[in-house]
Amino acid sequence: MEETRAPRYLLFRALIVIGGVLGVLLLVQSIRTYRFVAQRLVEDDLWRQAARHAVSFSRQAFQADAREPEELAAIFHEALQEERNLVWVRILGPRGEVLVESGEAPATPFSAQHLAMLLDPTARVFVEMRARSGPVLVALFPFRPRFRGRPPAASGPEGRAPVPLPRYAAIEIAISAEAAGPSFAHLRRNLVVSVSAAVALLASMGILGLRLNHYVRGKQVEQQVELARRVQQDLLPAGCPDCKGIDFAAACEPAWQVGGDFYDIFPIDGGKISIILGDVSGKGVPAALLMSLLHGAVRSAAPTGDGRTLEQACRHLNQILAVRTSVDRFVSLIWCLYDPQRRRLSYVNAGHLPPLVLRADPDGQTDFERLECGGPVLGVLAEARYIQAETAFGKGDVLVMFSDGLVEATNEDEEEFGEERLRAIIAENRLRSAAEIRDAVREAVRQFLGRRPLDDDLTLLVVKASPEASETPAAPQASV
Repeated sequence: MEETRAPRYLLFRALIVIGGVLGVLLLVQSIRTYRFVAQRLVEDDLWRQAARHAVSFSRQAFQADAREPEELAAIFHEALQEERNLVWVRILGPRGEVLVESGEAPATPFSAQHLAMLLDPTARVFVEMRARSGPVLVALFPFRPRFRGRPPAASGPEGRAPVPLPRYAAIEIAISAEAAGPSFAHLRRNLVVSVSAAVALLASMGILGLRLNHYVRGKQVEQQVELARRVQQDLLPAGCPDCKGIDFAAACEPAWQVGGDFYDIFPIDGGKISIILGDVSGKGVPAALLMSLLHGAVRSAAPTGDGRTLEQACRHLNQILAVRTSVDRFVSLIWCLYDPQRRRLSYVNAGHLPPLVLRADPDGQTDFERLECGGPVLGVLAEARYIQAETAFGKGDVLVMFSDGLVEATNEDEEEFGEERLRAIIAENRLRSAAEIRDAVREAVRQFLGRRPLDDDLTLLVVKASPEASETPAAPQASV
């Protein structure tokens, strides 16, 4: 895709490549470190343990004054019983022959040449082998114990020649590789974590690389949805300078970036004012698309001076939606016509929540009327019929139209805002302007929700009759 080559995504691609390179370096370094630990450090630890045993055996031989092979074998056997990591111990002669042996051991891996290497005090002579018990390290050390006060040769039985003592050259000690486990277990665990992190980093970079095109496409969709949101908000009227005799204010808050709620207010023939609020089923882009279709259809179906009534307009709108949309997509609508000369409000309620009309009695008591007359929702039954009703809307009366996202707003305690709270706020602020009533309702909803977001689109439209029908109202206000 050409979009993925845009300069703003070059840095993103470069970071993926850098992350992949770092992952490879980390993996290689972790493996090398692990091999170094497993081979060098473990070998050094095992060799040091074997060296300590060699010194210990020399000391024990001196203290016990053990010169005979059987005496040394007893010392070795006792050590093998106490130290489970010792696999075998044996004494080698000058030519590499086995003189003393304790433990199950294969043929000695050392020869006379290995024994000659012991002349260098800095040399380390050892090999790694596999015994029956597992891998072992076999180390070779000089073995020249001192003996206390006995002659270098023992006298034989009376009348026989003395028996020469064996010439010990080296001691061979085999120690299990498991002996180094406790010392390096924590370090090995850290190395395993490093290797796992390197593999995870490589896998992440690989997935990011493979999903980059999808990411770019997703960002493009987000930009398009944001553009659609602005277009949708532009469709909602911010004011109506030609709407004489009323003061109105509105607010529309989609639960997502775009929504299916809409409102409209515009003058028609005869000085009347058309006031509409609708709610498309669902949320998001599908609802927004249907809302755009409905917005244009409403203007085309609006009552005119040729005698078309609200009933006919709603039937016409219902037939359009029934043909153009599926049965699972429908619209609830409240459509009002206000005649400022007669102070009358005609309306059709097509399956929408009934709007509230607040009237104040001369004694200050408030009375609410619910505008319920009409018919079913639009777009489901193509031959549905709608009934128009009329009510008074005089000086100071307040009309409040809203979507279900307002009264059904649910807080963290799973409690709905409800119509009763809405009525109380309207009654409390009835003497204020339409914009102030709208703001009071929105603030009450925000406080009620707390930190919980909206679950559905919220739309509110407040209309207040001006004191005089011919009076030019204050500039209308809308909020989105």
